[in-house]
Amino acid sequence: MITPKENMRRVITGDGKPEWMPIASEDFDIVYPSELHERPPFGQDGYDWYGVRWTFEHGFMSFVQDPTQPLICGDITQWKEKVKLPDYSQYDWKAAAERDLAHADRENKMLRIFLECGAWERFHSLVGFEEAFVYMYEEPECFKELMQALTDSRKELIMTIYDAYHPDVIFDMNDLGSAKSSFMSPAMYREFIQPYQKQLVDVCHELGMFYLMHSCGTVDNLFADMIETGADVIQPVQGCNDWKKVKAISDGKVAIEGARHLRTEDLDADEADIRADIRSAIDIFAGNKRFIFDDYCLIPRNKEIMVDEAKQYGAELYT
Repeated sequence: MITPKENMRRVITGDGKPEWMPIASEDFDIVYPSELHERPPFGQDGYDWYGVRWTFEHGFMSFVQDPTQPLICGDITQWKEKVKLPDYSQYDWKAAAERDLAHADRENKMLRIFLECGAWERFHSLVGFEEAFVYMYEEPECFKELMQALTDSRKELIMTIYDAYHPDVIFDMNDLGSAKSSFMSPAMYREFIQPYQKQLVDVCHELGMFYLMHSCGTVDNLFADMIETGADVIQPVQGCNDWKKVKAISDGKVAIEGARHLRTEDLDADEADIRADIRSAIDIFAGNKRFIFDDYCLIPRNKEIMVDEAKQYGAELYT
């Protein structure tokens, strides 16, 4: 029997026959570096290393930007004066890695580093969400200058983490859609977002790592362009997307980690419905054996059902 690490490599690359459908939380060692300051400490309000203030919403166990605080950069033409990029050299990454990897199984599992707030999410946290789209039209050159600066900083962070942790996978978070539609047209994605994501994919590949691209929301109209970045895995492909369309676009080109229906986060979700949702995702995406089951769920009872069904049904398909 092969190790989870080798099995995951086969799923991600499409090279070789995986022996089972991997479960993300079980088959990766997932680490959030303790010296990262992309958000305050989990469960607390506070500031990140760009000076953005966040509040923690316990109802859905996540952070939201504090709307009572002024924007870091209220005028994008002044971004060079207003935006202060983090100095990563002031942090002790080697000591953090020693702490964070104390129980990691490097021989048998891939190490996956979780990075929040990718360049696009960081961009609108600094200039404002609605304002970011206005700037695409009114100040496109300033938009691209700031995106490049944030991307360069992100590349530096990835290289710094690589030196300390030597991970196998970088998880990079950039939400590009709502439950109803993508935030932008494919043409605008290609001009304002894709080139910067591709740079991050490239630096990961240069260092011998896989790049996992995260985007919540409806992004099926962007999917072909997301694949063109060279990303190795795209996640989570939520149920608001047209899964059959995504499968047709992605088949053989990229691994999928997902897919989840949003009702798995419903306290009153019926067990039979949850199991049916899991089977439908596996039926659509796992046929080419490049599917990683994403078991993220804030409701323990629902997660237990999800994982149980994924293991039972996935085992039938993979064997």
